[in-house]
Amino acid sequence: MGAGNACILTAAPRLVRRNASTPERPAAFAAQFALSHACFIATYPLAGFLGSAIGVGWTALLLGIVTAAATATAALLWRRHSIVHPQA
Repeated sequence: MGAGNACILTAAPRLVRRNASTPERPAAFAAQFALSHACFIATYPLAGFLGSAIGVGWTALLLGIVTAAATATAALLWRRHSIVHPQA
């Protein structure tokens, strides 16, 4: 779980830098921070409740499903034209 968390969190700054111009970056980083913490507010209590109610294994599975659904939603909603390829 820790390795998965590290993989997710280290990629966010790269995405923000890649998709926001220099003047937009403070607002983009603030938005990413707010969104990630909103997700924490929703999932941390859920993880604690489910972990005590149905066990850690089932909780990991259910939160994995939540993660897959969120990833699929992001993939569908991602603005493809906003992706800026880094200059070589």
